[in-house]
Amino acid sequence: MSLRRGTPSSRRYGCIPPPTTSTGQIIGVAQGSAACLLADGDLTHGAYQVTEVITALAPAHRTGLVLARARQVLDTVGSHHTSAALRDADDLLTRCATPTGEPPS
Repeated sequence: MSLRRGTPSSRRYGCIPPPTTSTGQIIGVAQGSAACLLADGDLTHGAYQVTEVITALAPAHRTGLVLARARQVLDTVGSHHTSAALRDADDLLTRCATPTGEPPS
């Protein structure tokens, strides 16, 4: 996962985190990066970042909390945006939230 650093939102929202190796912190950093991209208006890359975070996780790490945070990040954009990347990320989160739904490995 690549994290863009130094954007106006990253400075405003404090999205430039220290390096870490904890899975939970890595997830938080990546989702924070997606939130910054979306806040900067980079909807495609922000949505792809959300998708990358979820698909890179082992199924055991796709907890309700992780999925809820990813959904919260996407919801910051608003439902009036309908880019393909946002729809794909939304569909992925919907599939992951269902008992039998899992993203492709």
